[in-house]
Amino acid sequence: MRRLLVLMFCAACTGNTAPVPDGVTHVTGLANNHVTSCTDQAACGGNEPPVGGPHCGSWLPCRVHTTAQSRCQYVHNLEHGHMVLAYNCPSGCDDVQAALAGYQQSHTRVLLTPDPRLSSKVAAMVWGYSWAGDTVDVAKLDAVRSMQDVDAPEAGLGCAP
Repeated sequence: MRRLLVLMFCAACTGNTAPVPDGVTHVTGLANNHVTSCTDQAACGGNEPPVGGPHCGSWLPCRVHTTAQSRCQYVHNLEHGHMVLAYNCPSGCDDVQAALAGYQQSHTRVLLTPDPRLSSKVAAMVWGYSWAGDTVDVAKLDAVRSMQDVDAPEAGLGCAP
């Protein structure tokens, strides 16, 4: 019994033990420092899609953005435990935009932005977790959202619309 209690205690001390949902990518060891210039997009994030890392000192409102927002800023949103939905549709994709906007509007602490640097059509991100694909998969969005405050360095912070 004593050994079991010690093992349970040690497991709780090692950090996140929450299982990663199927199809969701998990990245650990992300830096969360502020960069001096928000204009150097290459200095921010570091993963594709970005799930954390160096970022600007300012963040974005949690709303639907119709023009591409700075990755340096939205990575700061991730640090606060916000969810970022992004899309890249050079030829247009009104259906994707509408589905993502509907999802954003039905949840709190979520922002939506076009991202021309995104390598997929759609991505959902919270600090350390992401899913990317070519269609809107609400089950995958929900799976990423379920990890929303798990690893975020400043989890649970509100986000003005």
